[in-house]
Amino acid sequence: MLKSQRHEIILSTLQQKSSVTVSELMKLLNVTDATVRRDLTELDRENKLIKIHGGATNISSDHPIELSHKQKKVINVDKKEIIAEKAVKLIKEYDHIFLGPGTTIEQLTMKIDIPNLKVVTNSLSVFNILSRKKLEGLELFLVGGEYRKHTEAFVGELANIAISHLTFNKMFFSANGILDNKIMTATLTEGQTQATALDNSTEKYLLIDSTKFGKTDLYNFYNLNNITQLISNK
Repeated sequence: MLKSQRHEIILSTLQQKSSVTVSELMKLLNVTDATVRRDLTELDRENKLIKIHGGATNISSDHPIELSHKQKKVINVDKKEIIAEKAVKLIKEYDHIFLGPGTTIEQLTMKIDIPNLKVVTNSLSVFNILSRKKLEGLELFLVGGEYRKHTEAFVGELANIAISHLTFNKMFFSANGILDNKIMTATLTEGQTQATALDNSTEKYLLIDSTKFGKTDLYNFYNLNNITQLISNK
């Protein structure tokens, strides 16, 4: 079977069932594990699917699927690193910043090496990364609330009340998709918590990789014309 034929079958399968595993494709195409993974890598680079651990999901905006935190950590890593390199240059000593949830924000967090920051986050992953750093003068706050294991973030009324009493000079956040003027995420509760922090931030920086352009999701939580800057890999 030609590579082009395999690619057509893979994409056709994803249109029917939204996600597929490597083992399923091995049986369907009668090829090796290595061949399937090469095909998925190539299609992912062409933005025709999203390669995840053990398989792939449909990139079509008509069938948005909220990937787990574990799945998101291993996709588009190179793009997220480019974004993080750009964003970290915007953080200055004595900033008061809010870091939202998401694996792109985690990439940014790993690059932060700036003293005398005040950092508030509702992301357990971001908090854990920063808590292990020995940054001089770092004041670190974790906002509590309802814990969403899917994204490792605290959201909901308790989180919103706490955030509403705080102010930040900069916020860095991500999203699942942007279309026209809309910035979207998968759930109402997570979107509302992000919006509360954004409303209390002077500068608002959206960190989002190019595969999210033109994609939709359930909840439109903010508008592009209300942010300071969009930072992407291209």
